Amino acid sequence: MKHVIKRAGAAATSPLFVFALAAALLCGRGAHAQNQAATPAPKAAAAPENKTPAANTPASLPEKKNTYFKSDSIYVGDLNAAIANAEELLRKYPDNDFSPSVMFQLLELYVKRAAWDYQKQMAAYERELKRFDAGEIKNEPVLPRVSYGKAIAMGYKVLNQYPTAPFNDKIIYRLALCHLEEGNNDKARDYFQRLIQEYPNSAYVLEANFRIGEACFDKKDYATATQYYSKLLNQWQNPFFSMA
Repeated sequence: MKHVIKRAGAAATSPLFVFALAAALLCGRGAHAQNQAATPAPKAAAAPENKTPAANTPASLPEKKNTYFKSDSIYVGDLNAAIANAEELLRKYPDNDFSPSVMFQLLELYVKRAAWDYQKQMAAYERELKRFDAGEIKNEPVLPRVSYGKAIAMGYKVLNQYPTAPFNDKIIYRLALCHLEEGNNDKARDYFQRLIQEYPNSAYVLEANFRIGEACFDKKDYATATQYYSKLLNQWQNPFFSMA
């Protein structure tokens, strides 16, 4: 029994366990923050002589706004902390047994951070666009573009250093999506095609066929698009079936 306790204690203090715990806390806090932002605050009971709901009073509006920004800052703060912890872990253990897993998690954290940055840039763009339309500013704002550079670089690194990692189909799938969202459709198609060829039993293969079919359809290459769409015809339970 003592040996079991010692082994459990060692596992609980291992670098991988600490990082996994931090990632779990991040996901939990991120979900909590998003739920807080998405869920409207409950309305206080109105006094009999005042039929206006309390949530519409000026005093209650700043409180809801502050709650949103507080949750937002907690989320990005935890996200940055998780990224810093993962990067430090890889600096200390660059080629450990758990290094590929940490690199994969870091890739996903980079994707989350890039998406968060893009959302902020879009919010600022929309505010400036309204000012431009109203004649308050002379120069039309530039539409921001999402950048997954750090995530893509980490994905390449995993595939190059650990070509037999058991989750490389997920890495290739993520790289394809990142290239697609950046507008690099040819590169995205290459990675979707690689996913189909190298991991034919992956859970992402049906979506890869759908994505390539869509790209071919947009280029008016209907014959090739039909070939890829046909891979979904016997998979009616797949969410992409009805879109093919």
